Amino acid sequence: MDLPYVHKACLDPGFSDNSERKPNVFDLDLRASYSIDLFGLKSNLYCNIYNLLDMRNEFSVWNDTGRSTYTLTAKDVSLTDPGRIGHLNEHLLRPDWYGEPRRVNMGINISF
Repeated sequence: MDLPYVHKACLDPGFSDNSERKPNVFDLDLRASYSIDLFGLKSNLYCNIYNLLDMRNEFSVWNDTGRSTYTLTAKDVSLTDPGRIGHLNEHLLRPDWYGEPRRVNMGINISF
Protein backbone atom coordinates (compact mmCIF):
# COMPACT_ATOMS: atom_id res chain seq x y z
CA MET A 1 0.00 0.00 0.00
CA ASP A 2 1.64 3.24 -1.09
CA LEU A 3 -0.12 6.24 0.34
CA PRO A 4 -0.04 9.73 -1.17
CA TYR A 5 1.94 12.67 0.14
CA VAL A 6 2.48 16.25 -1.00
CA HIS A 7 5.85 16.78 -2.72
CA LYS A 8 7.62 20.03 -1.83
CA ALA A 9 7.46 21.23 -5.45
CA CYS A 10 3.70 20.68 -5.40
CA LEU A 11 3.22 23.31 -2.71
CA ASP A 12 3.32 25.90 -5.50
CA PRO A 13 -0.04 26.98 -6.96
CA GLY A 14 -1.26 24.84 -9.82
CA PHE A 15 -0.28 21.47 -8.37
CA SER A 16 -2.79 19.16 -6.77
CA ASP A 17 -2.54 17.85 -3.20
CA ASN A 18 -1.27 14.31 -2.66
CA SER A 19 0.20 14.11 -6.15
CA GLU A 20 3.14 11.85 -5.18
CA ARG A 21 3.29 8.32 -3.75
CA LYS A 22 5.16 7.07 -0.69
CA PRO A 23 7.37 3.96 -0.97
CA ASN A 24 5.57 0.62 -1.02
CA VAL A 25 4.94 -1.15 2.28
CA PHE A 26 5.16 -4.92 2.66
CA ASP A 27 4.30 -6.76 5.84
CA LEU A 28 4.11 -10.52 6.44
CA ASP A 29 2.88 -12.00 9.72
CA LEU A 30 2.90 -15.65 10.79
CA ARG A 31 0.78 -17.42 13.38
CA ALA A 32 1.23 -21.03 14.43
CA SER A 33 -0.44 -23.03 17.18
CA TYR A 34 -0.45 -26.58 18.48
CA SER A 35 -3.12 -28.14 20.70
CA ILE A 36 -1.96 -30.44 23.50
CA ASP A 37 -3.43 -32.16 26.53
CA LEU A 38 -1.51 -30.88 29.57
CA PHE A 39 -2.31 -32.62 32.91
CA GLY A 40 -5.82 -33.34 31.65
CA LEU A 41 -6.44 -29.73 30.62
CA LYS A 42 -6.90 -28.55 27.05
CA SER A 43 -3.92 -26.37 26.17
CA ASN A 44 -2.73 -24.54 23.13
CA LEU A 45 0.90 -23.56 22.45
CA TYR A 46 1.18 -20.60 20.10
CA CYS A 47 3.72 -18.42 18.34
CA ASN A 48 2.91 -15.12 16.60
CA ILE A 49 5.57 -13.43 14.49
CA TYR A 50 4.80 -9.92 13.29
CA ASN A 51 6.83 -8.46 10.40
CA LEU A 52 8.36 -11.86 9.72
CA LEU A 53 10.82 -10.56 7.10
CA ASP A 54 11.83 -7.62 9.31
CA MET A 55 11.09 -5.07 6.56
CA ARG A 56 11.87 -1.43 7.28
CA ASN A 57 8.58 0.09 6.12
CA GLU A 58 8.46 3.87 5.70
CA PHE A 59 5.11 5.33 6.84
CA SER A 60 6.08 9.02 6.84
CA VAL A 61 8.47 10.70 4.41
CA TRP A 62 10.31 13.99 3.86
CA ASN A 63 8.31 16.08 1.42
CA ASP A 64 11.34 16.95 -0.75
CA THR A 65 12.56 13.38 -1.42
CA GLY A 66 9.59 11.14 -0.71
CA ARG A 67 11.77 8.96 1.56
CA SER A 68 12.26 8.64 5.32
CA THR A 69 15.96 7.92 4.98
CA TYR A 70 17.19 11.32 3.78
CA THR A 71 16.22 14.90 2.99
CA LEU A 72 17.78 17.45 0.65
CA THR A 73 17.01 20.41 2.91
CA ALA A 74 20.07 19.62 5.03
CA LYS A 75 22.54 19.05 2.16
CA ASP A 76 24.22 22.44 2.67
CA VAL A 77 24.22 22.29 6.48
CA SER A 78 27.44 21.27 8.22
CA LEU A 79 27.29 17.98 10.13
CA THR A 80 28.63 19.60 13.29
CA ASP A 81 27.88 23.14 14.41
CA PRO A 82 28.97 24.75 17.70
CA GLY A 83 25.51 26.31 18.04
CA ARG A 84 23.71 22.96 17.73
CA ILE A 85 23.64 20.20 20.32
CA GLY A 86 24.58 16.86 18.79
CA HIS A 87 25.24 15.70 15.24
CA LEU A 88 22.99 16.76 12.34
CA ASN A 89 21.98 13.14 11.68
CA GLU A 90 20.57 12.92 15.21
CA HIS A 91 18.13 15.69 14.32
CA LEU A 92 17.14 14.15 10.99
CA LEU A 93 16.71 10.57 12.16
CA ARG A 94 13.00 9.92 12.69
CA PRO A 95 12.44 6.37 14.05
CA ASP A 96 8.73 7.12 14.50
CA TRP A 97 8.38 7.33 10.69
CA TYR A 98 9.07 3.59 10.32
CA GLY A 99 6.98 0.53 11.11
CA GLU A 100 7.98 -1.58 14.07
CA PRO A 101 10.65 -4.27 13.61
CA ARG A 102 10.03 -8.01 13.88
CA ARG A 103 8.18 -8.99 17.05
CA VAL A 104 7.73 -12.56 18.33
CA ASN A 105 5.08 -13.57 20.89
CA MET A 106 5.04 -17.12 22.27
CA GLY A 107 2.87 -18.56 24.94
CA ILE A 108 0.40 -21.14 26.14
CA ASN A 109 -3.36 -20.94 26.60
CA ILE A 110 -4.88 -23.30 29.19
CA SER A 111 -8.62 -23.96 29.26
CA PHE A 112 -10.24 -25.04 32.53
